[in-house]
Amino acid sequence: MNLSFHNRHQRAFSLLELVVVLALISVVFSMLLLPVGRRNHSNAVSIKCSSNLKQIALSFKMFAADHNGNFPFAAPDSLAYTDDSQAWLHFMTLSNYLGSPKLLICPADIYSKSSASFFSSRTNGAPDTLTTRKNSAVSYFVGLDAKETNYDSWLVGDGQVSDIGRKHNGPLLYANGYSTLRWPDFIHAQSPNVAFTDGSVGRGSNFLSTARWPSGTSNRLLLPQ
Repeated sequence: MNLSFHNRHQRAFSLLELVVVLALISVVFSMLLLPVGRRNHSNAVSIKCSSNLKQIALSFKMFAADHNGNFPFAAPDSLAYTDDSQAWLHFMTLSNYLGSPKLLICPADIYSKSSASFFSSRTNGAPDTLTTRKNSAVSYFVGLDAKETNYDSWLVGDGQVSDIGRKHNGPLLYANGYSTLRWPDFIHAQSPNVAFTDGSVGRGSNFLSTARWPSGTSNRLLLPQ
């Protein structure tokens, strides 16, 4: 029995149909990879921020080693001695240890901050220095109650932080065991980095644990505002 020509030969894809199919596959594939790419970028930014904080914490410790165990806010000969209003001044005090003020910017905070290239300049009015940009060139808070002997004290960390339901006095945030701290979404997907006085860096969640702080004690965080 002879089969018809139509039955013996299956219809092949046209060039246009093949192009459409390949385009659809490409779109689906890119949609699957997009979240992975975003996660990888977010992780890379957080790692860079963590590296910055490690170097900053090391600078604080080097300063303390040269000043009887005192950080800038507790060293009588420091520019930032007892200062509780200007975060940038505490980092300015570390200029001989930090190397570059670019370390003071979290990569996730580039939309609201802009790094300085130098700490200071002999040329009056130089625009690209920490002394002229001040807190606008700083992303990190300073823990004013940190002590070198208390190894899990909060020393520095992502400064875009607030205490839910509580007002803080200007740039000072009084955090304690009852605080509920929150960072905005763009700060490592609400998982900020905090450096402790032992030089380690921890990454938290949008409700970063305050279990390290005894109830009733204040931990003053000086924000770069």
